[in-house]
Amino acid sequence: MLVRPNFVLWHYTEAIKHLQARLEGDLEASDVALLCCLLFVSLECLHGNRILVMDHLKNGLNILRSSQLKELENPSSSNANSKSIKQEVRPLFHRLDSQTTLMGYPASSLFNHMDKLLSLHTPRSFKDFEHAKTSLDLLVASSLGFIRDIHDGKHAESGSVSLSARTLQVHLLSEFTIWNNSMADFVKARHPSTDEDNKLEKSLRVQHTASFIWLSRCTELGEAGFDAFLPEFASIVKWSRSLMMPSTETKDPCLHTRLASLSIDGAAKFSLNMAYIPPLYLVAIKCRDPITRREAISILEETNGREGLWDARLHAKVARRLVEIEETNLLMSEGAKFVYMEPGPLMRMIADGQVRTIMTPPDERFRVHDMDIREISEGSRGTCQATIRTWPYGLLEGKFQWTETIHF
Repeated sequence: MLVRPNFVLWHYTEAIKHLQARLEGDLEASDVALLCCLLFVSLECLHGNRILVMDHLKNGLNILRSSQLKELENPSSSNANSKSIKQEVRPLFHRLDSQTTLMGYPASSLFNHMDKLLSLHTPRSFKDFEHAKTSLDLLVASSLGFIRDIHDGKHAESGSVSLSARTLQVHLLSEFTIWNNSMADFVKARHPSTDEDNKLEKSLRVQHTASFIWLSRCTELGEAGFDAFLPEFASIVKWSRSLMMPSTETKDPCLHTRLASLSIDGAAKFSLNMAYIPPLYLVAIKCRDPITRREAISILEETNGREGLWDARLHAKVARRLVEIEETNLLMSEGAKFVYMEPGPLMRMIADGQVRTIMTPPDERFRVHDMDIREISEGSRGTCQATIRTWPYGLLEGKFQWTETIHF
């Protein structure tokens, strides 16, 4: 049955009107508002409307912040059912805030206030996988907010990073180490584990490892330091590949996990959770091992769907272009005149009509240091504007920053 867009839009608008009326008539209806915010975020994510996603997320974070303050002032201000709903959906807001931070939007002060980050303490043991996931969500959301702040200040002030920021970085890295140790103890205690346990562990380790790498390098302008993490990049790819394999449905009792991972057989998969698309994109743009980064791009291209704002198809195409830029300039420095990346799954570099294999990581001056994705238009043939930065080193052509239109 064909559903007319106006019909859907009318119901969408009516839902917002009813929500506003509910909030005006019941000041304690924040639980309903939070659930509706998640629904609106999901709908706009599916449509690729990032501006409205940010609007709904901002409203949800404001509601969450307000309700937390109200509960601190008056613990009896909300009933047990309302508190339960907020407790269930709060991790989703942590994850969504992390996603928007990675997409270039400023982090919410709900998770990246310096005093809160310094007081962040990871549990020394986990009761179950959900406990481990919730702990990691908070740690990742907090760290990515810090990374974004450092990124913006670092590029604006020629690499200047304050001592307090570096102290905070060390603290956050130590919390990641604690989480890793707690996870290892938890997995060891559950032995023997099921196939589903193994998948849950790999999913968490993918996110943990990617966030740890980014946090470790966020205070440095140079890209060569990422080469120290080549084994970790390879692990992310290996774990992600195994996560693509079909498995039995996870019987997860938690509302926020079920809400975030609804899918229909045969349709493009959609989840509000970050699983492996953002980590694989990190591998593709920061790992200079030619085999590992190409495997990461291949998995993205094979993935039919998106995780929140992260579209696998879009990010695979952007990553392809970044690899082509870096390896083209490396080959041109060796004397090649005409270089391009061959279309298709092999992603071979063609230099003056010959297939050329990159054997070693490129020199610092040939690396892309930053790439911002903006003005994304959805559809069967989507486009985006990618701003590429090579400052402070620059490429052979002397370009420091330029913008390209990328089709996906």
